[in-house]
Amino acid sequence: MKTGIPMIIISKPKISRVSFIPMVTSLDREMQPQEIAPGSQTFRDMLNYVKDITREVGIGTEFKVEDKEIVVVT
Repeated sequence: MKTGIPMIIISKPKISRVSFIPMVTSLDREMQPQEIAPGSQTFRDMLNYVKDITREVGIGTEFKVEDKEIVVVT
């Protein structure tokens, strides 16, 4: 299952940065989340998935990768 840890930086009085660390959960009973290694195919798949679902609902969001985070640009 796809999931992530949201990262939001607020600089008064506005939000200055939004990103998330992509993760997957195991399919066993414990469903432990695990970080996805940047540069891996799974990481690229997650980035493409997020791009696809935002485009499908008509949101013109752009993303960039910084270290292990996917950052919302617009």
